[in-house]
This record gives sequence, C-alpha cells and structure tokens, in this order.
Amino acid sequence: MTAFIRDVRLGRGMLVGGILYGIFSYFGIPLMRCPFKAVTGLPCPGCGMTRSALALMHGNFAQSLKYNAFTGVLLVFWLIVAIGVTIPKIHRDKKVHSLGKWEQATRWPLWFGIIVIIYTLTRWVGFC
Repeated sequence: MTAFIRDVRLGRGMLVGGILYGIFSYFGIPLMRCPFKAVTGLPCPGCGMTRSALALMHGNFAQSLKYNAFTGVLLVFWLIVAIGVTIPKIHRDKKVHSLGKWEQATRWPLWFGIIVIIYTLTRWVGFC
C-alpha cells in the first residue's frame, strides 16, 4: 500500500486504470479475459472480481462474495490509496511513514498473500 501512496504517479495511474476498467465493465464492454484461466482453465485469485464489484455496486453482497471474497478488502485498499495520493505531500509523507511501520509490524501483505493462496487453492478443488 505504501508504495502506491509514496509514488503518486504510480498510485494515480493504477487508480485511473481501475476506474476506466470498471466503467467499461459496468457498461458491458469487455476489455480482456483472464490469461491465467485461458491457459490453465483454473481461476486466478482475481477471477470474478469484476462481477463481484458490479454485484457490490448493485447492493448484492451475497452474490459479490460468491464471485470473489476479496473484492471488499481490495476496494478498501484502493480507497486508502486514493486518499493517500490526494492529500498534500507533507501529510502524505507522514502517512507513508506510519503506514510503513504498521505494514512491517503486522506483516499484513504476507498474511494476505497466504490467505489468497489458500483461497485460490480451495477454489481450484471445485474445478477438478
């Protein structure tokens, strides 16, 4: 998270790209298929996330969780990044420092990665 806030151009670029992808998806304009699923036939950790986000926008929380359980978590992540890249530089530097310390103390990126791997493997069981 801190990398996207520290490098404002990267954070804003990722946010704009995600917003554009969301707009196209909302209007039913497909941009790309999942290359991992195309090659392996198995869902990647992000498969279903677009449908999940669309279900969230329509207030269908159960359907959103069914498509992908991590959409809400990633939306909160990107909301924090959006706030981080819009605040003035002096405040942003302080937030980056405190967020960096929090990330090191909690090691949340590592734990989140492990949970995503377990989640993905359990999804694959249903496809075999």
